[in-house]
This record gives sequence, structure tokens and C-alpha cells, in this order.
Amino acid sequence: MTGGLAVYRLCRYFSAAVLLFYGFAKINGAQFTVLDSELDKPMGKVSGFRLTWHHFGFSPVFGTPIAVGQIVLALLLCWRRTTLLASCIGLGMMTVILLIDVTHGVDFQGTAMASLTAASLGFIVAQHRLRLHDGLPIWRPIGTTSLRGRPLNQDTENLGALAPQERTNICRHI
Repeated sequence: MTGGLAVYRLCRYFSAAVLLFYGFAKINGAQFTVLDSELDKPMGKVSGFRLTWHHFGFSPVFGTPIAVGQIVLALLLCWRRTTLLASCIGLGMMTVILLIDVTHGVDFQGTAMASLTAASLGFIVAQHRLRLHDGLPIWRPIGTTSLRGRPLNQDTENLGALAPQERTNICRHI
């Protein structure tokens, strides 16, 4: 892992706190709720942000899995073994939230928080780029080494000594 360990931990726990906060906000009804004053307005005068929240808040079946997902991701970010998995999934989730914020006119604070959280998760994923690259051998030709200069595994170390059909069979299972 490259980069400062303190920055890495800060990004990890910051992202966990934000995801936990927003997950519980959805469960408690602080998010995806529609104000009665907004219901009295004609549709043409309602902001894109309020329309979005009205749409997402229409069904509790939609908001609850998102909230539970955010809470689970926040908890997974707290353990080192599950940080990469949670960061990859959380980065995808925060990217979608950020796109909704930008395209639907969500206020600056919400967009800034989503941007900062997505950037933090992106930093975490970037710190694991060697693990990700080494873990996905389908992108490399047969017989290559990892980014760290080591052979990928024992099956690919001596591929030159195998018949072409055997090489193909080994590479299908990697």
C-alpha cells in the first residue's frame, strides 16, 4: 500500500462515519421525506431536489435496503480485511449518489459531502491498486508477472514447458 497510513485511516473512518450517518438518517426518516409545504406547490414550482426526494421517499421498500447497505458498508470499512470490498462497493454507490446530486440540483452541502466521501473511497481503492491488478490476471498475457515483478502463481510460472492445450486449460481456471 502506498501513501500515508494516517491519510488512509482518516479516509476510511471518515467514509464509514458518513455512510453510517446517512444510513441511519434514512431509517429515522430524516432523508427521503416530503414536507407538507412542498405537496401544496404546483409541480412546475417544485425543485428538482424535492422531486427527487419525493420519488425516492415514495416507497419505504426502496429506502430501507439503501440505508441498510450504507450501514453495512460503514461497518465493513472498520475492519481491515473488508476495507477494499466495502470501498469498491461504496465508491459505486457514492458515484451514483453524486450523479443524482449534480443532475437533480441537490444543494451544495449535500453534493460536497458526496464528493468528499467518493474521493475518500477512491483514495482507499487507489491504495489497493496493486492488489486489484494482481487479483485480476485475465488482463495479462500468459506467463507475465504481477506489477510487483513476481510470477502470478505456481500454475503460470512454468507455462513454457507445457503443451499449448495444457496452457489453455490452466489459463481458463486462473
